[in-house]
Amino acid sequence: MPSSQTLYRAPMLPGNDLTNVTAETQFPNGRGGPLLLALPSNNSLANHNFRVRIAGRVATKTNRTFQVQVYFGLDPVISKNTLIFSTGFQVVNNVSTSFDVWIDLRWSAGSNSITGRGEGQLANHVVGPGTLINTPISADPNRDSNQFLQSGPTYGFTVTGQFNGSDSGNHAFIDSFDLEST
Repeated sequence: MPSSQTLYRAPMLPGNDLTNVTAETQFPNGRGGPLLLALPSNNSLANHNFRVRIAGRVATKTNRTFQVQVYFGLDPVISKNTLIFSTGFQVVNNVSTSFDVWIDLRWSAGSNSITGRGEGQLANHVVGPGTLINTPISADPNRDSNQFLQSGPTYGFTVTGQFNGSDSGNHAFIDSFDLEST
């Protein structure tokens, strides 16, 4: 069985409560800012397989559905990022439960694109497997070396959540958000 190793972990975890959101909202980190997982752009992931893994908890006190969506991008404005995977709305009726999503990716240095597939579970409902919804392009895995920049993170992932209706019992948290080698 292949083993994995955690290469990077999103800072400030576990995240704060997403609370009662009915519009798609980025999960907050432990200080209330957007939860972000940065990727290195120093060529270390060029032409390699890696995995993004997200695990968390969700709870409702009424009949609700909830979805988790994963984006390539670090912008706090969701629409400026590229949607790559979605659990779709899953039934979370009056329970406290968990979710786990993993996305296996490959970053091509030749095409400067990232391809892959994802799957997981939300409230014990199987999600996927499925290919990426959109393929991130113009993502140079060697950006720092090619442009002589050491400007910090330029690529990464963010995660959103959304309930289908409002209720004071709606809560969601992310406990881990990791980049793993595969």
